[in-house]
Amino acid sequence: MEQKPPMLRVRDWDRLYENNRSRGMINTHWFPMPNDLSADSYVELLAHPDGPAHLGVWTSVLMVASRARPRGSLAREDGRPHDSASLARVMRQPEPIVKAAIDRLLQIGLLESGADKPRKKNSLPRHPRAGSRQNAARTPQDGAVERNRT
Repeated sequence: MEQKPPMLRVRDWDRLYENNRSRGMINTHWFPMPNDLSADSYVELLAHPDGPAHLGVWTSVLMVASRARPRGSLAREDGRPHDSASLARVMRQPEPIVKAAIDRLLQIGLLESGADKPRKKNSLPRHPRAGSRQNAARTPQDGAVERNRT
């Protein structure tokens, strides 16, 4: 039986590649991208004989991820995960370069596989000394009456 590739996603997509304007968009035609040329990940990506080609692949990966559902993932239109061959077709770049770049992006930590992090932030255990959760605010239907400074 053929094993399907893991779902790859851009690490910290929501923090680095979304903003208040892009979060409200259903279909994106642009995305914000950090421009820090001294960032460790940028320097490490280019510190390789094929660094400029890998930067081109990385930029194309971000473009694919910006249009995927959910955004930030490397998913095809039907929800299946992309592999290096399908990405190469979509990005119109040579598959050997795409595969090598994907491996480096995973190594550097710009990409992560679906198994790399917990599914939901709320799945983390609560601290033992944390108090109980706050009750929901009361509504007028609960018998609360709003009084303006009386």
